Amino acid sequence: MPLAVQINELGQRSLKELNRLRAYYEHTKSVWRLAQQLADEGRKISVSNPATDRILEASEIHGLAQTYVTGYLAESVFDKTISLFEDFIFGLLNAWLVAQPLGIPHKDRQLTFRVVFDAPDKQAIIQHIIDKELDELKYDHISKWFAYLKGRVDLGVPSDIQIASLAEIKATRDILVHNAGVINDTYTRKAGAAARYKFGDLIEIREPYLYDSWSLVESIFREVTAAALGKS
Repeated sequence: MPLAVQINELGQRSLKELNRLRAYYEHTKSVWRLAQQLADEGRKISVSNPATDRILEASEIHGLAQTYVTGYLAESVFDKTISLFEDFIFGLLNAWLVAQPLGIPHKDRQLTFRVVFDAPDKQAIIQHIIDKELDELKYDHISKWFAYLKGRVDLGVPSDIQIASLAEIKATRDILVHNAGVINDTYTRKAGAAARYKFGDLIEIREPYLYDSWSLVESIFREVTAAALGKS
């Protein structure tokens, strides 16, 4: 498949998934808000938990709905948003390196005989090298991701300001997932000047921040895709 086609499909698919994620958040939030409204109106509603066989009445549902929306729902959707961003960037890098393997910087990387013997063809060996290259890159700071991309092709996007904001939201997601949302030195180091929290703070994904994160990621999808198509 031509590189330009792969890039276009990646960009369109990423935007589609981001829009579906937004819809999931808004629809789920609306359902819980409806449950709260029904409870306020004195309607008789209940929800059962098949794992415990416990039935929640309207008064309990009202309180839990707020926690579910501002806590679990917002955090899970935010987490998925950053995953979509990561999949997009590394999908682009993979497609570019497969199409132009001479652009792989670490050409002196050693391979075991088993990898060579087990590979069905040269392309499989190249893909193995690319996979190892990108797996290592994933552990670097986001700025290194875009520096690596620039070393393969200078797209002119994203801007330094956008990269700094992306670094902060990535750092926020990492702390939510790996440190129960409690800010530590890792967050401060990864977020840099864009840090929004201090050591020991507890992260809270408020809706304006979630919307800003969606807007930024959508801009990256559109701008990077357009620039990459222009260079492919």
